[in-house]
Amino acid sequence: MPPQDLVQLLPATVEPVSTQVGTLARPALTVAATLTMAEVEVVLRDPTLGALVVLDPQAPATIGLLSRRRFGEVMTGRLGFGRAVLTRRPVREAADWHPLVVGPESTVVHVAGLAMARPPELLGEDVLVAGDVWGLVSTSVLVSSVVDALVDASSHDRVTSVLSRERLLHTLREWCAAVTGTANRVVGVLTRVEELDAVNAAGGHVAGDAVLRHVATAAVRLAPTGCQVGRIGSGELLTIGVLPDLPDERVGTVVESLRLRMAQAAEAPRALSGRLSRIPWPRALTVATASLPGWAEPDLVVHDARLALGAARLGARPPVHRDADSRR
Repeated sequence: MPPQDLVQLLPATVEPVSTQVGTLARPALTVAATLTMAEVEVVLRDPTLGALVVLDPQAPATIGLLSRRRFGEVMTGRLGFGRAVLTRRPVREAADWHPLVVGPESTVVHVAGLAMARPPELLGEDVLVAGDVWGLVSTSVLVSSVVDALVDASSHDRVTSVLSRERLLHTLREWCAAVTGTANRVVGVLTRVEELDAVNAAGGHVAGDAVLRHVATAAVRLAPTGCQVGRIGSGELLTIGVLPDLPDERVGTVVESLRLRMAQAAEAPRALSGRLSRIPWPRALTVATASLPGWAEPDLVVHDARLALGAARLGARPPVHRDADSRR
C-alpha cells in the first residue's frame, strides 16, 4: 500500500530518550585550569551556562568541573576562601576534580543511578559525558528521562515490544474522535495466530513467544507510515490506520492491500532455528475492516474485526467496511 493512502495522525515513533546518555548531552564549554577566577566570573555571566569543564594541560587525563553553585560557594567563602583571595587565583583551585564522568554509550538508567548515589551536596551537579566534544547532562534531565523510560516500557507489550493493549486502544479512541466530521475512515487489521497452545506444547512458551515476536516485528516493518501495531490478545495483533477521503470503490482495494501486508508478516520465515525448527509454523488469519467516513467507534472497530475473524474461520468473506445503515 502506498504510504500516501494513509493519514498520519500521530508523529512517527522516535527512539526512546532513555537509551544512551550521549543523546541527551548538551555541548559543554571548556576552560583552561590556568584561567583566573575573575575571568571565569565573566564567562559565567551567560545565564545558559550551568557548569564549565576544566582542562589542565599539565594533566590531560584529569578532568575538572566547576558548577555555578560551586563557583558561588567558593567566591562567598563557604569553602574556606574569600573573593579577595581567589579573584586572581587559577580556576584549578576551585574546580571539582572528581566529577561523575560517563561514556556516551552508557544507558540513562545506569547513569541516573550513579548520579543519585552521590553525596547529598553533589546531587544537583551535572554529569560529564566524554567524547570528541565534552557534554553535560543535568540530573533533572536524567530523572525526567528515567520517567520517560518507565512510561515507554508500560506502553509496550513485554513479549512483542509492540504497543500494549491499553495504549493501542487509547490511540484508537483518539483516532476515532479525530475522524469525526471528516471524510477520513479508521481501518483495523486483526491478525490472529492460531494453535499457539500446540506451539507451546511442542516447544514451550519460549517458542510461542518467539513466534509472536517474529510476527509483531514483521508487522511493524511492513505497516505503512501512519499505522500503529499493538497486541490486544494472547495471539492477536491489531494494526490501525486512518484512510483519507477515498471513493467508495477504492476503499476495499486499499484495505485489502493493507491486509495482505499484515498477512505477509505472519508467514513462516525461510529458516527456523532453535526450538522453532522442531515445530510446525502455526496458521494465522488476517482480516480487515474500515469504518464509515467521518464516523468511527473504537469498540466497533475491534468488534467488526472479530466478526470478520469468525467469518474467516468459516471461509466466508465479510464486507471490509460498514454500510451506512449499520451505523449505531
